[in-house]
Amino acid sequence: MTSIESLIAVFDAYAAFSRQAEATVATKFLGRGNRMSELRAGGDMGARTIAKALQAFSNHWPEGAVWPEGVDRPSKEGAGAA
Repeated sequence: MTSIESLIAVFDAYAAFSRQAEATVATKFLGRGNRMSELRAGGDMGARTIAKALQAFSNHWPEGAVWPEGVDRPSKEGAGAA
């Protein structure tokens, strides 16, 4: 699985569990509402940006949601991570 495929899997799991629209989740974690549709269409994203996004998802992962199998989950950062 590529890093972008991993990000998409985490994104999809979060959006499905939280029942938020794709654009809402993309704005919250990626800064632009259309970013996931760009990635799904073959767009690219830098490794550091992907790592930051995965870290943000990990830090804010909803209790009870299942992190996607096959995707390494970063440890939560900081004592105040929610």
